[in-house]
Parts: sequence; C-alpha cells; structure tokens
Amino acid sequence: MTVEVPCGGSTVLPVDQGAPKIVVKDTITCNTQTLDTIFQQNNITKVDFLKTDLEGVDAKILLALDLTKVNISFICYEQFPKLADSTEYKKLEDKLTAAGFVKIKSLREVTDYFDGNDIVWCLEAYCCK
Repeated sequence: MTVEVPCGGSTVLPVDQGAPKIVVKDTITCNTQTLDTIFQQNNITKVDFLKTDLEGVDAKILLALDLTKVNISFICYEQFPKLADSTEYKKLEDKLTAAGFVKIKSLREVTDYFDGNDIVWCLEAYCCK
C-alpha cells in the first residue's frame, strides 16, 4: 500500500514491521532531545501522566528514560500488535515491572493506517491500594 502524505503522517517503522509505504514529499530537519534532558533542563521531578505516541519507537524512547530521576505515576504508550512480541517491548515491560509499575489497561486504537493499542501502566503505589 502506498500512501501519499503531503504533510503530517510519519513513522520510523520499516514497512515490513507494519508501517505503510509513505511517499515523502518534504523533509524537515529538527533538533531532538531525550526525555531525561527535557526533564532535567526544566527541573521536572514528578510527572502524573506520561503519554507517548512515537510511531513505532515508543519502546526505544522509554527504555532510554531513567526512571530513578523522575517520579512518574502513569505511563501510556502506543504499541502496534505486530511489535507486541518484539524484544524491545519485552525489555520495556521488564523495566517497568522492575520499577514498580503494573500494567492496568490496553486501549484499542484503530486508524485508517494503523491498528495499534495504547498500553497504560500505573506505579503500583498509586493504583493498587
């Protein structure tokens, strides 16, 4: 399937991992920062709800996050079913569990291009009283 995207619509997933083939008409170069850097530069030590929708790389970004430097109550990330059994998502689940999080919900999200789930984790101290 080929999708022409004149603006918006992006993914970093390879086509063989669930992403449609996208014909890029324009390229935008931008600077990026890690979540750790953003939290540190803005003196953020507590986050009630962290939601990511990173077009297939949520696990990579969240695996890089140092959970000892910021107190996060809830984490919600997008996960494509084709990637649910990937090594990265298994590592992320292990990391969140080790940090005291409990998976509490999987929300279904279906769009014209992707069939994904939002996975919600709660820090056990907040959700299991």
